[in-house]
Amino acid sequence: MSINVVPRKYLWGRAGNRCAYTGCSQKLIDTPGMDALEIAQSAGIILGEEAHIRSSKADGPRHDESYPVDMLDSYENLILLCPTHHTKIDKDGGSDFPVEMLVAMKATHEEAVDSTLGEAGKKRRELCERTAVSVAIWEKKLGLDDWHELSYSLNTPRPTIARDRFEQLQRLCEWLLAKRWDKGFPALVIAFENHRLAMADLSSMLSGSMKSWGEDSLMMHRETVNLEWDEDKYERLSRVEDVRAAIIFSLVVEATRSVNFVIDAIIEDLDPYYRFDEGLCLMFRGDGFTFEKYRLGYSSHRLERGLLYPGMPYIESVVDELVENKNHDYGVLLNLCADIDNIGDFRSSRS
Repeated sequence: MSINVVPRKYLWGRAGNRCAYTGCSQKLIDTPGMDALEIAQSAGIILGEEAHIRSSKADGPRHDESYPVDMLDSYENLILLCPTHHTKIDKDGGSDFPVEMLVAMKATHEEAVDSTLGEAGKKRRELCERTAVSVAIWEKKLGLDDWHELSYSLNTPRPTIARDRFEQLQRLCEWLLAKRWDKGFPALVIAFENHRLAMADLSSMLSGSMKSWGEDSLMMHRETVNLEWDEDKYERLSRVEDVRAAIIFSLVVEATRSVNFVIDAIIEDLDPYYRFDEGLCLMFRGDGFTFEKYRLGYSSHRLERGLLYPGMPYIESVVDELVENKNHDYGVLLNLCADIDNIGDFRSSRS
């Protein structure tokens, strides 16, 4: 488990970026991780520490076996402190600072912060908190942490997807269509609209291409299965299958780019250390025996021109040309789909 964007936004905003220890109120800087602590301290920078009121470890300060495990990294169980006072409250197993004392200390500090905020400040804080909740909902609906698994199943010679994951994507598209992002977060507005377009085309393509495969899965329909031999018909239907698989691959490429563009926008508009440890989402492709990993994003040229998801007509034209020329090199397809007018310099690394 880790502290995600919602409790972090609540914790820092309501603490006013200051240490909650009574009498301290040291202004704190959001920390990108414990590895930066020593460097920051040597430079005279005070990093904030998201301290647990009840430890998750059995031998940790104020550990409570009856406290729900899924609440350990929640806003309720966190208090923002400077390094000095974090160390102090945890000394001797936290015996001098019981849970009740820390809860009261946190509440008193947050009430003091509230008293200094005007209405505009409170509204902005609430907007940030609500937006953070929406981001968490998006993560869940998308299945963000399992994106690599979805990309792998769709980027095999015969694309497949679990039925529940397919239905999850459909529900995500409905949610994205209805969702309104506040204009006070301009990067999020652009990124989520771009993401919506890419995911809608992917969902639509899967709806028209996949057939039931067992009780729990869908698989891309094969036109040539059980086909009586007819060379011309076989060639024509094979081409249909090749186009269909290549379009699905291209849409997964673009959907992955759109997901990572959203991650960058969240970092820019909402949380500078969002997914600091997890990083961007990778796209996987394989044949059942080996696989390749890609880190995908938009090129600087496309970003400068505002050319993001190119749309289904462009993807269809690129795929149609490749298949017509009997070029099934997905590396070529990946490069051609990277930039609308092939100007190169797209951000992609392969391992």
